[in-house]
This record gives sequence, C-alpha cells and structure tokens, in this order.
Amino acid sequence: PRPSTDADFTSLEQVYTIAEASSSDHHFRVIQLPVNLFERGGVLEQNQGNGTETALAFARRQGLGVLVNRPLNAIMGNGMVRLADFPVEDPPAFDDVQRAVEQLAEQENAFERERLPSLSIGVEQRNAVKQLLTAGRTLQEYWKHFGTVEHWNDVSDQYLVPRLNSAFGLLQPAAEQNPAIQAWVEAYIDAVSGVLHAVTSVYRVMANRRSRRLHEALNPILPESIRPLSLSQKAVFCLRSAPGVSTVLVGMRQPDYVQDVVAGLRHPTVSDGVALWQTLDTALDKAMGEQ
Repeated sequence: PRPSTDADFTSLEQVYTIAEASSSDHHFRVIQLPVNLFERGGVLEQNQGNGTETALAFARRQGLGVLVNRPLNAIMGNGMVRLADFPVEDPPAFDDVQRAVEQLAEQENAFERERLPSLSIGVEQRNAVKQLLTAGRTLQEYWKHFGTVEHWNDVSDQYLVPRLNSAFGLLQPAAEQNPAIQAWVEAYIDAVSGVLHAVTSVYRVMANRRSRRLHEALNPILPESIRPLSLSQKAVFCLRSAPGVSTVLVGMRQPDYVQDVVAGLRHPTVSDGVALWQTLDTALDKAMGEQ
C-alpha cells in the first residue's frame, strides 16, 4: 500500500497480470496487506493503474479477497503503536519511580559486592549472574526514554524479564542451600516487580492520552452509535467499512480481545466507506500532528 515511487513498492496490478499470463486458471484469489488507522495507503493510495486506482479498488474490481493484517498494531516511524484503550490507575510521580529504580540498582550493586563472590556456584555461572542481574542499573539510564508503552512492553517482556529469569535460574541452587540468598532473591523479585509496574503505569498514562486524542478525532466523523465504543472497536469498524475488505485479521489471544471485537461487530458499517477514510485521513493527521 505504498506510493508507486517507493523502492519497496509491490504492484498488485503487475502481479495479477503475470498470474493471468501464466494460466487462465491461475488460482490467484486472495491478497493480504496491512491497513489500520495510521497506515491508510491500502484504502487511499492510488498506486495502481498509473495512479488512478488504489490496491483495494483494484482487488475489488478483480474479485480478489482482501485480508487486512495488523488492524490494531500500526507502524509509526521506527516503532509500533497499539490502537487500543489503556485503562490506567493513578501513576506514581517521576521522582518516586526514579527513587525506586535507584534503590533497585543499589540492591544489585550490594549483591554483586557482598554476596555474589561467595556463592557456591561456578565461575561461569557467577559471571553470568553478574551480567544478567542488571534491571535496575539498566533502567537508571533508560526508563524515561522508551517513548511509548509498546516500546517499553517490548523491552520489558523480551529483554528485562527473560534476563532476570535466567539469573534466578542460575541462583536457584545457591538459594536452596542458603536461606539468606533465598530471602534476598524474594526481596529483589518484589522490588523489581514494583519498579516494572511503576514504569508501566507511567507509559500507560502517556498511551491513554494518545488514545483520547484519537477518540476526539474520530468521534465527529463516526456515526453516533459508534462513538461510545472502544478505540479498538472503532478501528475495526473503520476497516469493515472500507470497500473491498473481506476479512480483518484480529489477533485474539485473550478472552477480553474476543469479547471486544465481537461486541463491535453488532454495529452495521457505513455505506460510503471511501468518504469515511478520506475524512479520517485529514482528521487523524491533524490530531497526531498536534500531540
């Protein structure tokens, strides 16, 4: 769904022409592409037919099924934005988070100075624990700079937590033999859980502000019955309204996701989906440009 001048543009029209040339029974019946509130090219970018037709319009004219992927995960810049609401509690003050992070780092430093050298584990395991048990020291430098809750969640889930779990696995034999080490591990787990929760709360507040701006941009455009819906329901509603979309592929890994999407399906789509997306294009650019 990119402009035809982009280096990574793939022409649906040319691919379809090649399929037709190879066989009258070519079985080319379905395409899949990302479309969401931020990546609107599939609906709006006229990159087929010498700039006269969009990918969705071409697919519709040729009778191709269109599967939309990443409907709620938009790529913006170098990161991903989740098109959903983020319920938040009262977040801790930045100074409180900073203090908790520094205390966690000091726990790690004290463990490295006072306990690690005497642990009854091998030298390689000891060095590995030293390298892995650094959540507080890492966050001292970086916790304010992740930018979005999505980036923070990736760092937490894919980097910090796996490293900590590896460290705890290495410490388990020593902890089983030494109640003091077991007590330290339990206290550290409580501390690191509190810090991760606090940082998550800060980034959820930021994400919630972004979601509110999107609601404010969408509501004047959408039918009145759609305005009370969640942001993810609104995002899927807009995709269902786009002419030519056959299926919206929503990853529903949790029961709440399923319930959210199914509830949104009860609402009929608008008749002029192209006009809806053209209006969205201007409103969303304006809303995100003001952030």
